[in-house]
Amino acid sequence: MSTITTVSGKIIDRAVKKGKSKEDKTANYLEIALKIADNPDCHFISDIVAQMPCSTSTFYDHKLEQSEKLKEKLNKNRIEIKQLLRKKWLDNPNATLQIALYKLLADEHEREALRDKANNEQLQPNEGIKIFFE
Repeated sequence: MSTITTVSGKIIDRAVKKGKSKEDKTANYLEIALKIADNPDCHFISDIVAQMPCSTSTFYDHKLEQSEKLKEKLNKNRIEIKQLLRKKWLDNPNATLQIALYKLLADEHEREALRDKANNEQLQPNEGIKIFFE
């Protein structure tokens, strides 16, 4: 396959533009999408579509968003970012970040203990608020 990378980082595949079958074009587009997904800053399908040498409709016409390999790479990138953020939150002295991390890691009982009791008490429909005067 004959590819070049532009200054903006877009990969252009000259072979895809030629009169190949749809299956061949799909395979070429998928190969390009997988190369783009190798970038650890790529987290969503839209990140890939923005760098593809084809239109958004062409990307979806070829059903590239359904590729398990592509989904796995994007998921791996997201997991690595989440792990990095959790590490930073753990090492940070900011109590708000540490509480957020605790809430992410806590089981249901621990999360419940962190919630304000007033937030847990919900009004029943048509019950209204009762105010008592002494």
